[in-house]
Amino acid sequence: MTAMLHARACRAHAHAGDTRAADRSANAAMDTYARVADPACVYWFNLSETHQLLGSSALNLGNPRQALRHFQDAATAHHSEGEANDGDAFPCGHATYLARLAEVHLDLGDINAAVDTAHTAVARMGASPPHAAPAP
Repeated sequence: MTAMLHARACRAHAHAGDTRAADRSANAAMDTYARVADPACVYWFNLSETHQLLGSSALNLGNPRQALRHFQDAATAHHSEGEANDGDAFPCGHATYLARLAEVHLDLGDINAAVDTAHTAVARMGASPPHAAPAP
């Protein structure tokens, strides 16, 4: 729970534009999470979610490379640890982070990755990507 509060504080500091306070909270979130004996006791908050929050904070602070690293680490944590942050189980939350990842790609100048990621976000919500033509 404390790790989640630090990650949420990081988001608040990022929205306020306070890079130093956001960095301190991000470090505290990761350090606290690393010391948790049984992270399953807070099943709705996990390492993947931690990285997604910190990635969103980095994006707010204008650091897309750091945001990309966190979003990649979130995906790795989800796949390697079988975490509960499952895109199939939580399509809205997953689509939100995919939209933020698309924004990261835009900030980094990778238009193709941004468009592909945005299409995946739309598909996660159950809609067809805009480029898909309806069947005759």
